[in-house]
Amino acid sequence: MEMKTCIALAVAGGAFTVGATSAGIAPGAFASWTSSAPPGYVEDAAVAPGPGTYEASVTDATASLVWGASSSALSGHASGGTTVTARARGVALLTFDGDTSFAITWAMQQCVAEGNVIGWGLVDLAGGGDPTLGVQFVGIEATAFGGVAATSSGSFVGTVAAGTYLLVMAAENAAAGGAFSYSATFSQVPTPGALVTLLVAGVVATARRRR
Repeated sequence: MEMKTCIALAVAGGAFTVGATSAGIAPGAFASWTSSAPPGYVEDAAVAPGPGTYEASVTDATASLVWGASSSALSGHASGGTTVTARARGVALLTFDGDTSFAITWAMQQCVAEGNVIGWGLVDLAGGGDPTLGVQFVGIEATAFGGVAATSSGSFVGTVAAGTYLLVMAAENAAAGGAFSYSATFSQVPTPGALVTLLVAGVVATARRRR
């Protein structure tokens, strides 16, 4: 399932880019290893046709994505060196029919170092490519989106509008790194009418129990 608009992790002129690209990317797990001396390249990818568990692994890079109907989690590892760059990412495709509560906890501190790029983002495919929510590190410099704290580990709870999103965490490490992860959940926010119905149902249930 190729996406015309996607999340990409790239280092261009020292800047970390998480945004729209014409290359296309499939949801799932990806890992790669590049050596400059001697030259070499190895990659592994588990393309995701839908929710499920996907894993990719090469030397120095792994990614394990658990993509569910109302949650998504990723655990990964990437560590490079003088002649080695390790990359790992996980991508889940999320469709929200209405305003949705989005909660995420992330840990990336082992990968925050000069020479490394690490971040996560929730990107609206109908938007311009920048994350609606997210945080990313180029070396030790952080950029955050949507009111998320610019920290290498933390948590965030907010509301996002209806739409189709990609949730991605990606690392590109040319220096020593380590483990990174996120755990996210999402649930639709009741409309005002639905909220009234739920409140009335609760009152009725309480009254019945008291009889």
